[in-house]
Amino acid sequence: MYFFLNKNSVFNKCYELDEVLNKVSPDAFFINESKLDKLVPASWYKNNKYFSLRLDREESGGGVELVFLIKGNIIKKQEYSDFETIYFQLYVDGQLVNMLCSYKSPSTDNRDFLEKLENSILLLDPREPLLIFGDLNMDLRSSKGFDLLNFLVCNDLKN
Repeated sequence: MYFFLNKNSVFNKCYELDEVLNKVSPDAFFINESKLDKLVPASWYKNNKYFSLRLDREESGGGVELVFLIKGNIIKKQEYSDFETIYFQLYVDGQLVNMLCSYKSPSTDNRDFLEKLENSILLLDPREPLLIFGDLNMDLRSSKGFDLLNFLVCNDLKN
């Protein structure tokens, strides 16, 4: 089971993290807009069952991506700071699964972001499932969502 939240700062929300991780027990918990930065050490929150991956913004303050994974599950990982995405691969029920946690700020150009996202997924084995979690700030129900809809169709993905 996977769980995603756009939290807008998690630093003072350890109780809520405990609730999700200890009671819901997801295989992966994805958080956008964590607002953590290099001043907050990796030790700020510990959970005996999970380890975390995080991607902080260096120049504009506040982290973007935070992912909690059950210890021992991860096969490989890659961070893409140029388009605020964390990629990792897990074994789920005996099968390799590719996962991305991504954030596109409203000020980032849709097409530039989607081109970088597409270039990253083209490097993956298409026989392995791909799950993308995140806040891409492109509403499929509006005219701004056309780029995302086109991206989904061209890459044989479903929302």
